[in-house]
Amino acid sequence: METQVKEKNKALPVALGTALMVATGSAFAEGDLATGATTAISGGSSTLQTVGIAIIGVVAGVWVIKRVIALIR
Repeated sequence: METQVKEKNKALPVALGTALMVATGSAFAEGDLATGATTAISGGSSTLQTVGIAIIGVVAGVWVIKRVIALIR
């Protein structure tokens, strides 16, 4: 029983991280990812928002990868 509880506790952060990745990916769903990156680099009114979304996406991705590796070990 205790093992099942631990497994559920490990699955929750991975599911949360995956949800963050999906949410971040949907921000670029309407346009090409390269277009979003070009806009962020060249500047514009939504530059900080675009860069913020990209940073959150990268951080969430790294976090999910680390959690998956930890689960495998």
